[in-house]
Amino acid sequence: MSMKKFAPSRSNMRTPKQQRGVGTLVISLILLISMTLIAFFANKSLLFEQKTSANQMRSTTAFEAAEAGLEWATSMLNDVRYIDTNCTTVGTNTQSFRSKYLPYSAAAGFAPVSTAFPGCSMSDASGSPMLSCACPASGTSLASSNNPSFTVEFKPVNSTTLPGTTPDKESVLVTAYGCTSAVAPCVPHLLAPTEADAFQSVSVILKLRPALRSVPASAVTTGGSLQLTSAASSISNTDG
Repeated sequence: MSMKKFAPSRSNMRTPKQQRGVGTLVISLILLISMTLIAFFANKSLLFEQKTSANQMRSTTAFEAAEAGLEWATSMLNDVRYIDTNCTTVGTNTQSFRSKYLPYSAAAGFAPVSTAFPGCSMSDASGSPMLSCACPASGTSLASSNNPSFTVEFKPVNSTTLPGTTPDKESVLVTAYGCTSAVAPCVPHLLAPTEADAFQSVSVILKLRPALRSVPASAVTTGGSLQLTSAASSISNTDG
């Protein structure tokens, strides 16, 4: 019985020449994955830096608003003109900023009003910076705003407001609060932590003096004539 030998088919054979390129493919995949990871972390770092810069800008803006609040309050306390509820001197008003928020008596000194928070909102809609202010008798009438804003709070200088401090009836603790994009008045007890992009506060102790630094030598001093229009008027010199 004869046996036939069959040669193996060429289609079933894998020659070394036909298997070339697998290493190149693996290296290409490794490089592609590496570049993807590098791009991902680079983009993540860029987003983090952008977020940090935006937060820093908002925080700085709020701090500058608070600083502006201190300057504004100091200026208003030194202004003897009467103001209205918009903190302007227009119209017939009966109180200055100081007498409205820091009533004074010789016995007790300054007694800051703790229930009112004057303040301003900053805007440059007209092309030039401007302030929209509110000087309420109580509370705060400064509305929410996307623009930077500040409010001012006055407190007496004593051991209650500043532990360990000697009371000073001629000084006042002025605290200014600055906010950016606040959806509520920029006052701590009215503004929740999530209701403003940024919130900052700065404080300073101001030494105030009465408008009349000393008691006049005479009950009435005049450089010309004096006429009293009321019969009930009385003038006396306590020095005898």
